[in-house]
Amino acid sequence: MTFALAADATFVAPEEHALIIAVTEAVDPREHALEQALQSLRPYLRGDLLNEMDAPLILEAVRHAAAGRLPDRTTRARQASAIKVNHQWRLGASVAQGWLKLAPEGQPAFDIDMDLGVFLRHAGEPKAALAAIQEALKRQPPPSLREESILRTQCAALFADLFERGKQRDPDLLSRAWREAYRARDLAMGAAGGRDVHDEFSTLFARLGAFG
Repeated sequence: MTFALAADATFVAPEEHALIIAVTEAVDPREHALEQALQSLRPYLRGDLLNEMDAPLILEAVRHAAAGRLPDRTTRARQASAIKVNHQWRLGASVAQGWLKLAPEGQPAFDIDMDLGVFLRHAGEPKAALAAIQEALKRQPPPSLREESILRTQCAALFADLFERGKQRDPDLLSRAWREAYRARDLAMGAAGGRDVHDEFSTLFARLGAFG
């Protein structure tokens, strides 16, 4: 039996009743697919999605990871973006860790490294994020100048996080943050052919400078 609402009345009718069939057929298939995606995704989420329209894309990422399938870089970027927009950091970390395991050895996967660092940092795991980024910097072949700049910018921010969170602030952490920040800026300048890139790093430098 199925319940159907119409105006102020509630009808109870068998599944094959014409009214139930008509109501079911009136539902937009896209809305039905979206609702199914949301229901399938719910066990993996922390809180609600900020944009429910992203549910199919995020569910796709979860299913790819579960099936041991590594999406191409363009698809990964779309999936990671949807996860970030919806602040599903722990889910993102799990997905990115799965991608990293599936990435062919000896082939660059720096987009995965970058995303994993972001997900772990925002999930409240700066030490794990830092370890992941430092491991990426050791990998061969090495990243491009631009990619290394981005990874080292993440390192600088993570050292700053650890310095800020420490009960007794360790000056070595702040020194390492500054070193990574300067190295990242120099690499970015090299990637840009010597163009001034200071504006790209102004927020990071301002944060570090505020620590004294």
